Amino acid sequence: MQTIRELLTRLGVMAAHPGAFGILVVYAVLWFIFDLQSFDWHAGATLIVWFMTLLIQRAEHRDTQALQAKIDELLHADGLVAYISLPGVSFSASASAPEARWI
Repeated sequence: MQTIRELLTRLGVMAAHPGAFGILVVYAVLWFIFDLQSFDWHAGATLIVWFMTLLIQRAEHRDTQALQAKIDELLHADGLVAYISLPGVSFSASASAPEARWI
């Protein structure tokens, strides 16, 4: 179960990466070049749905990272990090990679 959770987390992070939009554009161009006959309004609607899905995923990921950074700052400011013991939660990772939170 943990492996599936980690896999889905990685997939969500990759979908929120700006490169996912590039992959969508490359896919659309290749679809247009190699199968022009099937590139109709249905294809356009499909690409728009994929684009909106990636856009929503990116916004959710960015909001989640910002919220986590705020919670980390509040915990560190109050000195509660030493007193909180949550299984599976590492507070040391948040201090080492703050730039990753603002992707």
